[in-house]
Formats: sequence, structure tokens, C-alpha cells
Amino acid sequence: MSSPFNIIVTNIAGETIFSESAVDPEMAMLEFKTKVCDQIGAPILDLGLVWNGASVAPPRNFEKTLSLIFGDAGQGPITLLCIKFFVGEIYFYGLSWGRIGCGISAKKCLGEGDALSNAGDQDRFRKIPMEGGHAFESVSHPGLCMVAEDAECPGSQKLALRKPDGKSEIFREIPAINGDPNKISLESVAYPGRLVCHYYGVMYCHSRDKKLAGDGHYLNDASWHCADAETESEDRVAEQSTEGSFDASPQHGRSEDRVG
Repeated sequence: MSSPFNIIVTNIAGETIFSESAVDPEMAMLEFKTKVCDQIGAPILDLGLVWNGASVAPPRNFEKTLSLIFGDAGQGPITLLCIKFFVGEIYFYGLSWGRIGCGISAKKCLGEGDALSNAGDQDRFRKIPMEGGHAFESVSHPGLCMVAEDAECPGSQKLALRKPDGKSEIFREIPAINGDPNKISLESVAYPGRLVCHYYGVMYCHSRDKKLAGDGHYLNDASWHCADAETESEDRVAEQSTEGSFDASPQHGRSEDRVG
């Protein structure tokens, strides 16, 4: 069994921001990085850890043990450089029954595990670059990200608030499935083919061949504008309120009959 690691974390200025002399080598990187972030009061996705010029704490390493990452580091301290990622805040808005009026929101969530809603309240998320895509951390619930839930039944494949695990919180931006060149669709990296969509007020992440809504609705419900929260004005949203040229199907009822 490996001896405990002596790990020191410094910032770019060379100041020690974390130090522990008896770190369990069998600790997972996710647990260790969480300890560092908790001590310095920073979200886990905001920081990177660099050792010998290489990043050692990307999401793909979260489940690896420290002994696997650092190997036989000897008796001397393992010195890591902490770097901060600067990310912007965004919000989403899209179509409900062919008209602007919905978004992706965590404001009404009580905490971890709750499903997000399609409320058009311009709820903000921090868009964080990750390997293979982006993670979206809730500004309303710091430390929690929108995450694709796995299940056999599409009705249980919800978009929920959870702590990042290095997989289920990562989404890839692809051309909008409804063909609108001004929009994107968000595909789960953990579950390829599943797209972030809404259905009767609740957010889901499921594929076109196992969708809850009819095909016409699903195409619009899985297509989104991603707006910069700092620069996107409410006037622009208002200008888009007549949007409907990419509505892929005839209306199946009045807008007030269906929230999602």
C-alpha cells in the first residue's frame, strides 16, 4: 500500500492555498478536488489542477485514484498549480407551441435531484468549457449543474440538478434539430443521441426515437437559443416573440392548454 501523499496546491502567484500532509492515495480525484475547492470556496468546475505541466483533474480523471494519477511520487511533496477558469453566464429560450415563451430554469428547484422546468424566466447558467462539450452550472443553485438522468423509460430521463460527476453534466452543442440556423440543440455526451427538451413544463433529455412528444413538437422543444446573459437584451427576446417559421408541425391545441 502506498504511503500517504503530501500535497501542496499553489496559485499562479506561488502562494499556498491548500496543504495536506497525509492524503490517502486511494482517494478519488473528484473527492480530492472537492476538498480543495471547499477549502478555498470555489466551485469545482471553476478550477483546474496542473502537475508537471499537465492537467490532472479534468472530468475524465474524477474516478481515478490519486495513486493512479501520481504513481510513486516519493516522500517529497506533490506540488500542484491551481488555475481558474473564467466563464460567462447565459440563459436559454425556445418555442412552446410555435411561440417564444419557454426556457430552461432551475429557479423553482428545491435542491439536488429536482427536475428543471421550462419556465421562461431567463434563469442563468454558467457555461463552463469541458472536454467534449460544456457543463452548465446553475446560478440559482451554485455547485449544481443540469445533468442528464439515465433511465430505460423516456419519462424518467429528466434533466435534473446534481453535482458534476465528469460525465452526465457535459453537453455538446449541435445544429438545431428543427433546422433553425440561429439555434442549437444540446446533446448529452454521456448518452449520445439524447437531446435536452421540454414536455408539459418539465425538462427532459431523451432521443428522437424515444420521445414523449409528437415529432413536430419534439423538433422545436429540443431547439434552443443560447443567449449571453450580460449582453442579450429583453428587446431582442421581444423581437423574437413572433418567431414561428421553424415550427415543424401544425398546432395541436391552444398555447394555454400546454405549458411544455
